[in-house]
Amino acid sequence: MRIKIIGTTPGDNPPKWVKDAWVGIELESMGKETTSPQNDFEVLTGMRNSGGYMVAGYLALEALKNHNKKAYDWWQKNCPLTMTGILVFHTSVCKEIIK
Repeated sequence: MRIKIIGTTPGDNPPKWVKDAWVGIELESMGKETTSPQNDFEVLTGMRNSGGYMVAGYLALEALKNHNKKAYDWWQKNCPLTMTGILVFHTSVCKEIIK
C-alpha cells in the first residue's frame, strides 16, 4: 500500500523544518502498526505511539533525500540507525493512496 505524508506530528524533535520536509512525499508502506506495550513511545518525541504506517527506513530516507537533501542530512547526522530500521508514520499525518 502506498501512503502520502500530508502533515506533521507535534513536538520539537526532529525540528519543525525537518518534519515539514516529509510533507508531500509518497512512500510504499509495509502495512499498519498498532500500539503495543513494547513499542509504546515514539523514540524522538517521547509521545505515545498511536500506531501508523511502517516504512523501511532506507526507502523512506531515500525519498526524503530526493525531496529535501538538507533534511536528509539532518537524519543522517542525528538518527543514522533509521537507515537499517523501520520508520512509523502516524496515521493522523498520512493518507492512503488508492489506485
